[in-house]
Amino acid sequence: TLAQMIAQESQGTPLLIDELARYSRTDDRLIKNLEQLTNIDSSRYDISYSLISEVIQRRVIQLAPDARLLMEVIATAGQPIERSIIKKAAGLENEEQSAFSALRVGRLIRVVTTGGAEKVVCYHDGIQKTVISRLGTKKLIEHHRHLAAALEETNPDDAKSLATHFRIAGDISKALDYTMIAAEQAIKALAFDNAACLYKIALELNPEEKQHEIEVKLGDALANAGRGEEAGCAYLAAVKGVDATKAIELQRRAAEQFLINGYMEEGLAVLREVLGKVKIKLPETTKAALISFLFQRLQIWFRGLGFRQRQVSEIPSDELLRIDVCWSATVGLAYVNSKRAIDFQARHLLLALNAGEPYRVARALALEAAYSAKDGGRKRERTAAICYQAMVLAKQINHPHTNALAILELGFSAYMEGNWTRAYEEFNRGELILREQCTNVTWELDTKHYFYMRTLLFLGRITELLEQRSKLLKEAQERGDLFVTTNLRIWSHMIFLASDNPEGAKKDVSEAIAGWSSKSFDLQHYWGLYTLSEIDFYCNDFEGAWHRLEETWPKLNNSFFLLTQIIAIESLHLRARTCLGLAAKLQPTQHQEEITRLLSMAERDAKKIEQEKMPWGNALASLIRAGIAIARNQIEIANKWLIEAEVGFENTKMELYLMATRYRRGQLTKGEQGQIMLQASKDWGLAQKMKEPEKIFNMLIPSKWPINPTEKAF
Repeated sequence: TLAQMIAQESQGTPLLIDELARYSRTDDRLIKNLEQLTNIDSSRYDISYSLISEVIQRRVIQLAPDARLLMEVIATAGQPIERSIIKKAAGLENEEQSAFSALRVGRLIRVVTTGGAEKVVCYHDGIQKTVISRLGTKKLIEHHRHLAAALEETNPDDAKSLATHFRIAGDISKALDYTMIAAEQAIKALAFDNAACLYKIALELNPEEKQHEIEVKLGDALANAGRGEEAGCAYLAAVKGVDATKAIELQRRAAEQFLINGYMEEGLAVLREVLGKVKIKLPETTKAALISFLFQRLQIWFRGLGFRQRQVSEIPSDELLRIDVCWSATVGLAYVNSKRAIDFQARHLLLALNAGEPYRVARALALEAAYSAKDGGRKRERTAAICYQAMVLAKQINHPHTNALAILELGFSAYMEGNWTRAYEEFNRGELILREQCTNVTWELDTKHYFYMRTLLFLGRITELLEQRSKLLKEAQERGDLFVTTNLRIWSHMIFLASDNPEGAKKDVSEAIAGWSSKSFDLQHYWGLYTLSEIDFYCNDFEGAWHRLEETWPKLNNSFFLLTQIIAIESLHLRARTCLGLAAKLQPTQHQEEITRLLSMAERDAKKIEQEKMPWGNALASLIRAGIAIARNQIEIANKWLIEAEVGFENTKMELYLMATRYRRGQLTKGEQGQIMLQASKDWGLAQKMKEPEKIFNMLIPSKWPINPTEKAF
């Protein structure tokens, strides 16, 4: 019917309903056009927009001259604006009230209240677009010029609107001035994306003398917005025409932004150039990196971590620059290339201690705590001492950045030692300071998010992991952060598996690794090995996992990653699970020798894990031993090891592994008690949004387990 077509095309807007209905009574072309819309869907928007535009334009033409002028100025303003400014821009005095009333009664404009003040705006976006489209260029420029003059006189603080009006009016000088003011206002409001857009507009105005200043500010705004690739390009653009020291500093910032956002090849290329200029060599081989690292560490061991405080003004600028370059290299490579990162952190710490500038020392000590924490329980006391020293110095200088860094490193050290609950708390505490008191902390927030997500996985909080992952991944993709996007996608495999979608998991992880920009064997490649292997476990493809391990393990051995205790334990546990899963698929009558070999390998890995003397690691080793025992049909021994693992997981709050362990115990427990344990574990998994909890449990604790409590292993 005509009524239905009008309702559909007006999209419920009262003005358009009224006008289309009125127009249909005076011109039968409306009915024909609406009928055409129902038959030609591909032309729907063009025809309907043209029709509505015609209806609105007829109303505007029929207005009295003063009302039409007022309508044009309001439409040109493009946003809610004070009535007094519109009156002044339109040049209306006594006639304004009747013109305003005519527009309001005719539902061409409406009054809104923003910031406690009444403002006017076009009733509908379609009205504003139609009025503007029918204005000639000359008249549009004239309206913008009058709006700019009126606004500058009555509300000069509205810099963004002034910049727009002056720019379109052709007053480039004033447009540039107000664009810069608006950008600074956005910076103060922490609206860094808005500020970046404004600086880009400023550059389009051909600022000449101000171009370098604007390019640097654009880089800073983009860096604060977490858009590292764009920030790096902006900093490099600002290098032209500046002195050598400023050029190095801008290149340093560019290298850091490229690296922390995952653009490794671009970042390393710029970093090499910067390092050459400050006389620091980038080790290109494993052997060179190791020699350099040991040399720096030897110096630190002899001098200790003490320092004499000096102010920035007392230290040569080139010395401070070398410290900052090493900071950029360290954070840029920290969670990518361990061989280079540990060398640069040693240089960074040594340079900072020798210089004695408190902020840089506090920053270097925080990173040193992270370096020490990678050894987990092996260096627990040293890590605690460095964390304490970093925290004390941070409180002394009372800088938000160093305060947050010190707290984050407390969380990181707790994470590396398997204290997941404390890690969870400290990460949240550190993030609060970063978000509320700091700027340009993309790397710090990204690092927190990654280890926070891993903490959730260890704690078994799968639903929270899902919620966090969706939000963080969307944000990272929107700002082009390859580092965060890659890491989140690699470690999202559990979310796909919880949905019983192993193919989706494998596709997402594989694409993430393929999109990683570095050609070396980075931490991302190890993480890919781990998650892809778990996906294979989920699919009962232990042969595929074994081939991947055989191919990748030599690279892992050569990467320095196995020096990190948590990676060593995870890797050994991964390999042992692969052995157990393979052994379970072989028939003893035909492959007993191979089964024996695989179980012996798993047993050796369990012993190596136990040698690390970490409670969470010991619990994983107990699971390996339980799997070995059940494969040998030693049910009582298997149950004993499961109980030990259960206690370990209870103490370390590793709920996912705890429930998987109880599920296995239920399989070995006869009668009603066993059924209760099995059902409780499955119910927990379902509550965590796992479609097939048993498959997850099989992935975590593989071996030849009985299908039900009364069935033996063989």
